[in-house]
Amino acid sequence: MDPIKLSVIGHGRWGQNLVRCFRDDPNSSIVSISDLNPARLHPVRERFPEIETSTDPLATLKDERVRAVAIATPCASHFVLAEEALKRGKDVFLEKPMASRLDHALELCALAEKNGCILMVGHVYLFNEAVRAVKRSIETGLIGRVRYLTMTRAQLGPVREDVNAAWDLAAHDISIADYWLGHGALSASATGGPRLREGREDAVFAALRYPGDILVNIQSSWITPRKMREATAVGTEKTLAFDDQNVEEPVRIYDDRGRISSAGLKIAPAEPLAAECRHFIESVRSRRAPISGGREGTAVVRTLEAISRSLGNNGREEKVG
Repeated sequence: MDPIKLSVIGHGRWGQNLVRCFRDDPNSSIVSISDLNPARLHPVRERFPEIETSTDPLATLKDERVRAVAIATPCASHFVLAEEALKRGKDVFLEKPMASRLDHALELCALAEKNGCILMVGHVYLFNEAVRAVKRSIETGLIGRVRYLTMTRAQLGPVREDVNAAWDLAAHDISIADYWLGHGALSASATGGPRLREGREDAVFAALRYPGDILVNIQSSWITPRKMREATAVGTEKTLAFDDQNVEEPVRIYDDRGRISSAGLKIAPAEPLAAECRHFIESVRSRRAPISGGREGTAVVRTLEAISRSLGNNGREEKVG
């Protein structure tokens, strides 16, 4: 079959990664790349002269050759761009978080369903083989009943201009927690600060409650000198510790006394982003819902909104949705 023709909107750091992965996939073909900053398009014209470039993202959505669109722009622009693409019947890959408001996320889901479009959200950790291995271990009962999860995502910058640390970083961990536990959060309480930029928390500490009285603790910061990507699933029988920075052994298994009970799970080496892009193209071809579709993306936005409400109410526990 012919490659799926697509357009990439946003050629910043992450957009460039998407371009690389879609170009490497023989089942997709990039027709055009657009970005508001013309300087970001110069390398495209030099390296890939066959790809059209534009500083008008909305204009590229009118191209009838394009079947699918990948959007990697700041969160505030997600709704306008995705809405226009879906109205034109194009399948959409939308970077996380899906939208900056819950009503926008719900509207995009409804529009995708109405027009029969694939809507996929870029929760890339759902395509991480270690994260998937933990999911299988939980489902098979390796650690017994899950008691709680602890998750830390910290680094030194970049400090975002449009969202706080929760919307930027915790979005990943919420998607992982939902995936591991098979359900969205029921409530959230959070505190945060300091604010290098007015109104944007640079560190957020959130406590989420899930069905079965499972507690999930999430720490997010972009002002921490050491990069951390860690998550621990504590069960009644064993504990699984995931460390994305540990390339050799990303998952370790501990017994109920804290001793390493095995060398860890065998994880096949694979690039999550490449797998995510392939999954999107496969969904476009098969018309099957992706594992990180609009419903899953909306669940993350619901939780992020509850965290934001709690931050504004001195840490008060807020119901999700």
